[in-house]
Amino acid sequence: MRVFILALGTRGDVAPLFLLARALGERGHEVVVGSSFFYFQGGGLDGVRVVPLGNGSFEDLSTVMYDVVTATLEKSARDMTFVQRWMVPQIEQSQAILKACLSVCDYAISNVPMMLRRTDSDSIMPGAFVSYEPPEATQSLPELANGLLLNLVAVSPLLLDPTGALALDARVTGFWREASQRRQLDTRLQTFLDSGAAPVVLTLGSMAIFEGASLTTEFLHALRMIGMRGVLVGGWGKAATPPDAAAELIVVDEVDYDWLLPRSACVIHHGGSGTVAAVLRAGVPSVLRTYIGSQQRYAELLGLRGLCTGVLDQTRLSAANLAEEITRCVGDGNARQAAIRMCRAMALEADGLARAIDLIEAHASLLASLPSGDTVSWARPESASGQAGSAKSDIAPAFVIDPLGETERENTIAPDPHHQALQARQIAINEADVRVFYDANPELFAGRHMYSLLRVSLPLN
Repeated sequence: MRVFILALGTRGDVAPLFLLARALGERGHEVVVGSSFFYFQGGGLDGVRVVPLGNGSFEDLSTVMYDVVTATLEKSARDMTFVQRWMVPQIEQSQAILKACLSVCDYAISNVPMMLRRTDSDSIMPGAFVSYEPPEATQSLPELANGLLLNLVAVSPLLLDPTGALALDARVTGFWREASQRRQLDTRLQTFLDSGAAPVVLTLGSMAIFEGASLTTEFLHALRMIGMRGVLVGGWGKAATPPDAAAELIVVDEVDYDWLLPRSACVIHHGGSGTVAAVLRAGVPSVLRTYIGSQQRYAELLGLRGLCTGVLDQTRLSAANLAEEITRCVGDGNARQAAIRMCRAMALEADGLARAIDLIEAHASLLASLPSGDTVSWARPESASGQAGSAKSDIAPAFVIDPLGETERENTIAPDPHHQALQARQIAINEADVRVFYDANPELFAGRHMYSLLRVSLPLN
């Protein structure tokens, strides 16, 4: 199978798709990955062909992220605003490359829910899109574009439904992770860990850019207030270890979470999917500092399971609130036991990445075997009450198209020119396609809410 993978966004957004690309290649598939050029500056993807998309730089991405978070108060609106401000323009700038890639591929995979058309026949390109966040409706996932698009959720079923009461859809694959491999250890960090008690780990990944230079100072002061040690993983917010803090705090740019986090007393993190998975595998409780809607959903879910003891939601992090939350988390025996139980359960969980590839291969094989015009029908699980669950959009729709020709806007901010151009292209989507999608998925239109697929449709003609 010839597969095109479109991976745009922060490193946390694209890294799982890079793992998928390598794993698909190892299974014998021909894979092409399209992503921002700065992710390829250090080399390719171990034999997988890569093509750069868009002309946005890393600095441009950081600026967009900063503007979105600082200008939009509602966290749930930030997700879609980021798609509009960053992902859509990069795709629009890459039409020629996308056409060339899709013309020679059989299947397309993306972390952006969208409909792509083949350039030769104007038919919808079969494929999948991957979500790394907890779906709002776990009982049922939508059948998209009459079964041509597969919706995969790379989240642990154990986190979403530990008792099995919801009878989760099989397309909830489990978290994806890289196969364990021996990495060169940071000897400076190893020495620090061996020299005292388990530290508090603070890691905000790509979200560290919002905290500024004061983060290291406030974290150090918090540790001194409560008599603990700490490791600050700088991520995108580059920082250095204060010269007078070698015994209490060490700052590193990057680290192997699977090596560090099990050695920690607790973890303060932003709630990104990959970090959540690593924290759960480590068996330690956590405190969250969320910035966007998907991270907030993880915070709510972890809190519901007793795995997170608090959310630092103040405008600015201070030593006082850091010290308070760390003390609460480290001292919560119930949270620690819940984290240990989750760790042990996840150790027995099937490989989420392998499960995703199995589903992709089965989906592609099924589509190839269908007579022209037939559609794919996926079994819908029933909830504990015996009623099929209803699906809802996991991102509030910013632009809705329905088969009656009506449009409505809700939970929106003023669109930028890129988004206005996208809307104009969406209006041109074939009405028959919309009707087919509507008829096949009536539950997605309850209360006139449409799933986000058509909002990011990009006909390539």
